[in-house]
Amino acid sequence: MKKLIKINPEKALKYSSQYISLSDSMQNMERQTRNKFAKIAFETDEITKEKEEVEEQYFIVVWVCLAIFIIALLLFVIGKQLLKQKEFRLQQVQQKANEEIYNLLLAQQNKIDSARNNEKERISKDLHDGVLNRLASTRMNLDSLHNQPTSENVQKSKILIDGIQDVEKEIRNISHDLNKEVFAKSVSFVKVISAFMEDQFEATKTRNFLEFDSNINWDLLTGGVKIHLYRIVQEAVHNTNKHARAQSIIINFLAIEGGIKLEIFDDGVGFLLNKKKKGIGLQNIYSRTALCNGTVLLESQKGIGTTLKLFVPYQD
Repeated sequence: MKKLIKINPEKALKYSSQYISLSDSMQNMERQTRNKFAKIAFETDEITKEKEEVEEQYFIVVWVCLAIFIIALLLFVIGKQLLKQKEFRLQQVQQKANEEIYNLLLAQQNKIDSARNNEKERISKDLHDGVLNRLASTRMNLDSLHNQPTSENVQKSKILIDGIQDVEKEIRNISHDLNKEVFAKSVSFVKVISAFMEDQFEATKTRNFLEFDSNINWDLLTGGVKIHLYRIVQEAVHNTNKHARAQSIIINFLAIEGGIKLEIFDDGVGFLLNKKKKGIGLQNIYSRTALCNGTVLLESQKGIGTTLKLFVPYQD
């Protein structure tokens, strides 16, 4: 247009008008384009800024959540440890209370034994002062009547013979009472276990079946071994009542060659042996059995129950 203005002056006004119009149009278009780019750049900066703010907030939230999780985990671990310590202290207190109860039972049994010994002394005096004197008197009377064999003396002899039969009955009764003392040393342990199971039934209403083999020689077990056996029964029953949710417990003391076999069975929920950790109760059972030079076998299945088999040898 500029060249046409110079070449053709006659139409210079027309060309000048077109040039100005075209120039203004191009300037407007350039201005609009620059405005669009400026707007896009501004919006891009705003989006970038918002993105950075969002990322910063996201990291803050993540770190806060992580801190809260760590604090919660620490509180959980600390609480669990405190609970375990409290449970351990309670078990210690319970064991101490059980030992005191057992000692009281033994003391009570000692009183019974003392009374039994006094009764034996009384029976011994009765034998000496009553039976022996009557026998000596009857023997002397029979000797006297034997030297004078009259019909009257024969009748008296029959009366004396009947008196001897009464003496035999008295001796038989006393002998029967004395024979009961043969098992005096076993009565204490058997009664303590029986009393404990009765107390457990009253407390938990779990049916229990307790059996003692009459062939067990309790005299071959020391007092320490009996205490360990009592503690094992106590621990096993407490574990059953606490964890197994059993309906019944069966305890058998069996006499086998060289010692005693103890079997404790419950019909509770059972557990998997390979996944079950040995708690303090089971560790106590194993350690007490080892102190008795015995062996332990634990059997359990889920939904069937648990059986504890234990062998303790007689003490030489």
